[in-house]
Amino acid sequence: MPAGNYIPVAQEALRTWLNNFAALITAAPGTYGLVAGDAVTIQDAADEFDAALTLALNPSTRSPANIADKDAKRASANGIVRPYAIMIRNNLGVTDENKIALGLTVIDRDPTPIPAPTTIPSVGVNFATPLQMTLEYFDTATPSSKAKPFGSIGIQIAAKVSATPITDPALLPIVKTTGKSPFVLDWAGADQGGRAYIVGRWITRTGLTGPWGAIIESVVA
Repeated sequence: MPAGNYIPVAQEALRTWLNNFAALITAAPGTYGLVAGDAVTIQDAADEFDAALTLALNPSTRSPANIADKDAKRASANGIVRPYAIMIRNNLGVTDENKIALGLTVIDRDPTPIPAPTTIPSVGVNFATPLQMTLEYFDTATPSSKAKPFGSIGIQIAAKVSATPITDPALLPIVKTTGKSPFVLDWAGADQGGRAYIVGRWITRTGLTGPWGAIIESVVA
């Protein structure tokens, strides 16, 4: 989450968030790596927005001037508090529990590894020109979408021209890795007129691969 997105947008939610943020820091600024002066600055910003919002929402005091003042106090509070929130969030000396209590999101410093894909791609030939095939692919788990499975950056293609049928993907050499669909697969002059066997599997950024899909056949133009 980009820094600062945890600060609410809705007025009442922002007031609650600011009041909690200010109260906790005022009670123990050192817990958050701050000093008493920082706490005063934050508390003043929260109090001013709180008071301005009350005037702007109360039917008896709701006026263009009070609404404009509320908007100004809101912008000011955001401008003051946001840098403090980012600083506290990035401070390794502040516990995750205290950051969460302030209403901040905790940075995941030990992200969960992305596992190998478990679904298979379906590969098809769109059209062919001399010594080239234009192929496209999709995930068989989501055939109506062009989205790749979670964690996958693209597809790994194994292919070979053979005079005898090939049914085992292990017998096909890997010839291309791409994140594009459709994409072009080139063939050598000696392959022209031969029957090509093509298969694909998903691959992650770290090189983990999923199971091979179904082998398709096509003649090299």
